[in-house]
This record gives sequence, C-alpha cells and structure tokens, in this order.
Amino acid sequence: MLLPISQSRSKDIVGGKAFRLHQLWSWGFNIPLTYSLPVSVFETFLASLKIDPSFETTLIKDRIEGATIDPDLWSVLRATLSKHGKIKWAVRSSEVSEDGGTLSYAGQFNSILNV
Repeated sequence: MLLPISQSRSKDIVGGKAFRLHQLWSWGFNIPLTYSLPVSVFETFLASLKIDPSFETTLIKDRIEGATIDPDLWSVLRATLSKHGKIKWAVRSSEVSEDGGTLSYAGQFNSILNV
C-alpha cells in the first residue's frame, strides 16, 4: 500500500512527482528517503466518500478535508514511517499528469513540511 521509491516505477501508479523521483534515484542521484501512496489508494478513498474525480476541485477539497482516513491505511503509514525513528517528513501531493515531459505543476498542489 505504501511504496518505497525503488518500487515507484510507473507514473500511472504513483503520479508524476514520485515517478520522477524514482527516475532520479534509479540514475544514482541522492534523494531523501521517499515513499509513495499509489493512485489506486487515493481512488479508493474518493470512492468511499462518493466523490467523482470529475467534480469541481473546490468540492473535492472540502469533502476530503472533512473526511476520516481508513484505519488500515493509518496503520500502514505509522508502521512504515516509524521504522525510521523520529525524523521529519515532507508530505507532497502528486497527480498522474504532473511533471511530465511537456508540463510541470510544481508547487500547484500541496506540500506539508515537518510532519
């Protein structure tokens, strides 16, 4: 459910940002410890809230911000991230079409630092 950067091999599975980080990692660049949440997990979350991805962005944001995350997902997140001790994480949004060969949406979505 939570993929290390070594397994983030497909933009369709993890989004553009995570895929580009995987490429850098595979080429030998030193990148921070990174995990990806597959697109399918987010799609399942949206479905549980009865949100159609074609809805207006504001409506989706409002519904998501008031939602509760599945307890199984929280367990996986806690177990995976706690293996690394008390380090600070950056949480970045990603989207399948961002950071492609012809487009970049860097900074357009959301980043939360020191989580």
